[in-house]
Amino acid sequence: MSDGMRVRTRVRAMNASFMPEHFAPGQRAITYYWHISHQGPGYGAQVFGNDRDAAYVLDQILHIRSELPIKEHYTDTHGATETTLALADAFGIDFCPRIKAIFKQQLYYPPGMKVPGPLKKHFARAVDVELIKKYWDDYVRILASIRRGVTSVVLLSQRLSSYADANPLYKVIREIGRIVKTRHILRTYGEPEFRRRVNAGLDRIENFNYLARHIFFARRGENWEREFEEQLNRASSLMIVANACVLWNAVHLSELVKELKEEGFEFEPDDLSHVSLYIANA
Repeated sequence: MSDGMRVRTRVRAMNASFMPEHFAPGQRAITYYWHISHQGPGYGAQVFGNDRDAAYVLDQILHIRSELPIKEHYTDTHGATETTLALADAFGIDFCPRIKAIFKQQLYYPPGMKVPGPLKKHFARAVDVELIKKYWDDYVRILASIRRGVTSVVLLSQRLSSYADANPLYKVIREIGRIVKTRHILRTYGEPEFRRRVNAGLDRIENFNYLARHIFFARRGENWEREFEEQLNRASSLMIVANACVLWNAVHLSELVKELKEEGFEFEPDDLSHVSLYIANA
């Protein structure tokens, strides 16, 4: 799961941005962007301004410094674009964003297919398969460059979006992303268990955000660093402290469960899945 925590800044850092939806007008802030696993702890932290979250998700996943196998990844709407969906699918990641107002999203169908009945109004047009075939080799070269670390998804997204209408490679990635997005939306509609799993994952990272904000009391929980490296050090240190709290809770909750079992209490397999490891006052 990935999500951002907005942090007010007291200094004029280059990456600080106005965020009127979170803070008072005229107040600048930066974003601590967390990546956490289903087991509880965070495995990565990034720092940026008010950029779209989606550009930063894959860079952290593709260059993760642990043995954590990532099969599904959850974000909210800000963490998902058609570009991100296309690239994640190419790298074998089941990217599962929770899309706001999903019923307003346009869907796409294969060439030659006719969509019958009431679903027809939700489909915009056919996917341009010929365009994908024409620039497929260029698309593969981009994937290789990202995998080898020659370029980053953030840099690629910034360059492609700057002249998107005139860039055929951007159009190809967008077309592939529309295929993946259509599949994801239909899966969201058709699989209630999948929806619950995505919602549970995003609730988990919201609780991680709450824990991180609860323990971030130094300098009143505000950013005072101008340099990016210093900001990243503070975000990473905060994640380490939050992970220590998660570990502490896991160890002591395990001991408590063991004691209760020795006293004769019985637990169903799903009972403990509802116990949070992010309790700030544990």
